[in-house]
Amino acid sequence: MQKLSPSRKKVLISTGELSGDLYGSELFTHLKNKFGENIETFCLLPGELKRLGAKPILNSYIHSITGISEALTNITKALQDLLTVKKFLFHVKPDTVILIDFPEFNMRVARWAKKCGSKVIYFIPPQMWGWREWRIKSLRQNSDFIIVILPFEVDYYSNKGLKVHFFGHPIVDIVKKELRNFPKWKNPDRPKGKPLIGVMPGSRSSELKHHIPILKLAIKKLSKMLPGAKFLVPLAPSLKKKEALWVKNELNMPERRVYFVTENRYHNIKMCDFCIVASGTASLEVALLGVPMLVFYKVSPLSALVARLLHKVPYASLPNLICGGAVVPELLQDKATPDIVAYFTYSILNSPDLQRAQRKCFDFIRTSIGDAGVMTKIANFIVEHLTC
Repeated sequence: MQKLSPSRKKVLISTGELSGDLYGSELFTHLKNKFGENIETFCLLPGELKRLGAKPILNSYIHSITGISEALTNITKALQDLLTVKKFLFHVKPDTVILIDFPEFNMRVARWAKKCGSKVIYFIPPQMWGWREWRIKSLRQNSDFIIVILPFEVDYYSNKGLKVHFFGHPIVDIVKKELRNFPKWKNPDRPKGKPLIGVMPGSRSSELKHHIPILKLAIKKLSKMLPGAKFLVPLAPSLKKKEALWVKNELNMPERRVYFVTENRYHNIKMCDFCIVASGTASLEVALLGVPMLVFYKVSPLSALVARLLHKVPYASLPNLICGGAVVPELLQDKATPDIVAYFTYSILNSPDLQRAQRKCFDFIRTSIGDAGVMTKIANFIVEHLTC
């Protein structure tokens, strides 16, 4: 490893997913503005952080996975990456380690970083209020403070003895920035009075594997139930070319009924009358845009069994968790079938009352998760603590 200047602050920003890399890039920019050449910043992967000037520890993509069976297929690579990061921490001994999401990886990084004497800041910690709460002791012991992004997390973690800070959800900034900077999308082929239905299958390989077959048949059924309906599929920017091509081939239909978009996703989604959304941050994005939706999700039978045993919250989707009620339909596992997806989509599209109830919930969400400038507030707060 390279020789480091002892007078410069050494910071590791540890994240392994696209959203984390985006948030980490915001933090990196603020750190450079504050410390200039007096800081040396490292990251895990050669993504946006590297492009801005951070030095990556790993040289290849870390698989983003959900579920037990999915994890088992990638365990060798994950262990190799963890060993590389562990060696880095004990050799370099960063002054501060900023962990962003990516819990299965970062909880281990936190433990090693503490042993090295680093200050540990966990931004978007594991959702222990949802499952595997026994990890709270490790989080408390191995972090100096945490920064959460959901309003109800403040009371939960503070009651568990952690130092907690909440500034809002970063997705607020991301959505507002894109809506401000990109022109509206116009679809000349959309028949007047016919619905435009957004279809959001997820971004992970394991999600696509389980979700695309469901959505393929659901789109066919809805095309018969709603003649003239069009479908819009925003493709996640993290998708590999091969995956994106497979999704297009599977979901495409004749007569230009399905549109695939890779840019300007928020304007596109906002134009939809309804969205079919894989559970995750995408459901919060759709809520912020005020579009009625249903949420669905499916994993392998083994992963589903483990989830049923360990999950301890009544809802799976972020809109329902924040609102504290079953406002958005959740179709999980056996309920995530083409017939049921099509039925709920058709029912809500034809019910102004159900749409109105969802939008009322979405208004509450917008007031609960912070105003614009969330990432600036978070970055400034972290910079202040680096100077302490």
